[in-house]
This record gives sequence, C-alpha cells and structure tokens, in this order.
Amino acid sequence: MLKLRDVSRYFDRTPVTDPVTGALLFKAQFNNYDGSRRDAYAAYRRIMSVDPAVAVPAGQCVRALDSVWLVGIAQADGWEELHRRKFIVHQARARASIVTLAGCLAGEEPQSTWGDLQWIATTTDQAAASDEFNLMLAVLPGGVSVPDYSLVTVGNVTLLVQSSAYFSTGFVEARGQQRGDANVLPLAVTRREFVPAVGRHEAQAVAELPSLQLRWQELFKYTDQLDEHFRPGDTVFAVPEGADVRVSDTVTREGRTWQINGLATLAGVRAIHARRL
Repeated sequence: MLKLRDVSRYFDRTPVTDPVTGALLFKAQFNNYDGSRRDAYAAYRRIMSVDPAVAVPAGQCVRALDSVWLVGIAQADGWEELHRRKFIVHQARARASIVTLAGCLAGEEPQSTWGDLQWIATTTDQAAASDEFNLMLAVLPGGVSVPDYSLVTVGNVTLLVQSSAYFSTGFVEARGQQRGDANVLPLAVTRREFVPAVGRHEAQAVAELPSLQLRWQELFKYTDQLDEHFRPGDTVFAVPEGADVRVSDTVTREGRTWQINGLATLAGVRAIHARRL
C-alpha cells in the first residue's frame, strides 16, 4: 500500500543543484508563497517542498528554476507521520560578501554567500546635512553572521550595515546606507612636533594607515556635549583601532588634506572626524 510520503515524492520533478558547481543535489516541488504581495520583496519568495530525507546544503543556497534561492528554516508537514519538509526560499540577486570594517582594513577575506538587495527609501539626515542617500535592505542566508557596521556587498552594490536581525523565515535581513565604494586607500598622518635642534615646531610624518572614507552620519557618534560638531564638507575616516592619531593631526588622502577634529572608537576601528583644510 502506498503511503502519502511515497505519493508526494512522485511529484518531486524540479532539479535542485549546487549554485556554484551545478551538481545535482535533490529534486523538489516549488509552490507560491502565500504571504507575498506584488509590491513587497516577499514577492520573490516561494515554498520549496522536499522529502524528509533530503539534506539541504550547509550554505543554505541552491539553484533551481534558472535562479539561485536562499533556503530558510524547515517546517514539518505531516500528521502522525512526517511526509514532507517545506522551506521558504527567497530568490537571490547575486553573489554576496560580508566583512567587518576592521576586517576590511586588515585585508581579510570576506565571508562569501548569495543574497538579495532591496531599496527601502531615499532620505536625508536633516540634522546634519541635506545630501540624499539610499537606505537598502540585504536579505541573506540565516547561517551568516552580520555584525553592525559590517560592509555587505550584493553584486556591485555595497551597504554599511546599521542593524541586522534573524527572522522567523530563516533569513538574516540587514539594513544600511548604500555606499559608492569600499576602497581601502592609504591615509598619511602628519603631526606638528617641537624639534629642539631648530627651536620650533615642524610637521613630521607619523604613519601611513589603511583607511575607508565614510559619510559623516554613517560612523561618527557624539559622546560629549563638547565634541566638535559637524560642518558641511566634514568627513569620517575609519582606520585600525590601534592607530597613532591625535586631535589636531592632519591627514592626507588622494592629494587632499584634512585636520582631525575628533576621534571615537567603535566597531573595532578608530573613527576620525576630519575637516578639510
């Protein structure tokens, strides 16, 4: 006598393969996701149904129906006897990478996966500047770690994560501001020091540091009422946490020079509030 599990397994006809190698992993059924709306990013989701014996790859990414899918957590389907496991799957847009600010400055290899990227809004931080920027949402597999202030790149778009959370669907959603680039470039630090031999202060090179240039609102935090406040044209550089930098030092990057007006430490880096000279 056929069991419900045997009957349902008969309809597993959609090949599911490894997204990189193309090797066949298993066969499954795909259905519409009931919770989606046409104007929401959940519209890119489906339900993947598999036999209970099927093992989903640890990376939680598979290829089927000419797309790569992020695989959420499993939901048991059966009464008295398990006959199916169902997953919410989200359509991935491109390859994705995740790296902390400190790791980026140190040249660490980013965590590699797949992901989707959705636009949330174009807005401004009116308290500081009128420049517009895009708020973005990255949808990633649930097994990845996305600390705050990580750099997440999906395809050719990078965002600096402000917050992330693991959702009941089994995906990690990370929100942040879209960045133009994430280029690590040298930052030359110069300091005026007294030279006894000549009897006066002279500018001397102190160090050359790896740096990321960020928008003011992305990183710097006020910790005291006496902190130097933002002015139009100010910027923030992220450098290694142990860097030898001081307020009143000057820094030069790509031929442009700034004075350091404030320093803060967060997310494993030293944040330099710099004002153009």
